[in-house]
Amino acid sequence: QINFNHVLLTLKPKDWAGEPFVCVTTHLKAKATAENEQIRSKQITALLTKVTGFAREHNAGERILLCGDFNCDPFDIYKTEGGQRELDYRAICVPHIEESFPNICSAYPLMYAAENADAENSDKWLWTTWKRRTESGEIKHSIDYIYYDKNNFKCTQILLPPDSESVLEHRLPCYKYPSDHISIVADFDFI
Repeated sequence: QINFNHVLLTLKPKDWAGEPFVCVTTHLKAKATAENEQIRSKQITALLTKVTGFAREHNAGERILLCGDFNCDPFDIYKTEGGQRELDYRAICVPHIEESFPNICSAYPLMYAAENADAENSDKWLWTTWKRRTESGEIKHSIDYIYYDKNNFKCTQILLPPDSESVLEHRLPCYKYPSDHISIVADFDFI
């Protein structure tokens, strides 16, 4: 099943003399499992094919902003059982985006070393969701993304996640942050 929601459009600022650019946002399959990572990989492959054709059709070239809730980490997922840390499943979706579009990069720094993605080091990387779930415990990780073509855009600033102290003990959602995801925002200049 590769059904998924997405919005795909071309934009051209009034004061911009250059060609239009493509902006796409999507929501991929939820739940962190190897099977769902395979589904997300198929979804992103279908979307990237569609984006490429759409950009060509609208004279946007590689001027692309790709955003969304991809519901996956940018790195391989490990689990700890009986004091042993072992690979649960390989990250496919995010690496596939970067392989498919060599000039695309994330507005938010991504950390691919799984050893940095544990609770002890969580303040050293940016997160977009922080939840407590009965079945999986506390989860703090990046699953939302803003990608841009570095040959056509320059990311000038991003909105950082809230300080850990400002997030309530039961995590997200809460009255201060009413979604289980924080807002991610990036400012860009045209190159």
